[in-house]
Amino acid sequence: MRRNVANNYTGEDGHITSTKKNEEGTFQGGDYAKAIRQLGVGKSVPVLDLTARTKDVYERLGADGIKNRHAQTSNRDVSIDNTHTNLYGAQCNAWFIADELLKSNSGLKNYVISNPQVPQYDNNSINANYHAQSFTAPASVSSIFSTVGDWKPTVFGNIDGYEYLNSMYFCLQGNSDNSIHMAVGTNSGATRTQQVGGIEQGSDGIAMYYREVPSSANFILSADVTINAYNASVLNSFG
Repeated sequence: MRRNVANNYTGEDGHITSTKKNEEGTFQGGDYAKAIRQLGVGKSVPVLDLTARTKDVYERLGADGIKNRHAQTSNRDVSIDNTHTNLYGAQCNAWFIADELLKSNSGLKNYVISNPQVPQYDNNSINANYHAQSFTAPASVSSIFSTVGDWKPTVFGNIDGYEYLNSMYFCLQGNSDNSIHMAVGTNSGATRTQQVGGIEQGSDGIAMYYREVPSSANFILSADVTINAYNASVLNSFG
């Protein structure tokens, strides 16, 4: 079962899909768990209904009560992965399997350890070395790149080191007509020894201009873009 923050497991988070239509045709929806149970009966194969087991627990404990079973990338709830479990969640699901096997007529139950215990949550067992990270938004503007009106320049992510955070490797410059020039460094005679700021497998870095807007604001963002030159073999990235 996928964790649903509204504790609603009647739709897709309950493995029940609706019929979808698009230009390629009609795709029939249905109850996935029910279909598997029916298949098991038709093939005389035992079915371990983990959908029913997880749904029962998820509904009883609620979204907050089961969030410690799910992976997350920080200590903030917004980073919870509602699909994938952490180690504790995996242990809980493994116990469901063992418990369901012991109740079944499957010969596999003979290979389940005697009296498997319900996993107990231990906050330190997930990642004892984890420390919550704090972030404070910068109050000042860049001292390297130029601001254009309300737009502020920034370079962040994997740029291979602070020694590359300069105008030789990144060009973010405002023009007199309030347009913005972005390029991989300047046209100086200096030699760039690295291709920094790339977006590729295992690397993520980007240079961009940004401005803050209220979260409640409606807005339209548009721009006229002129590409002066590019090198298709270089992964230097600008947004």
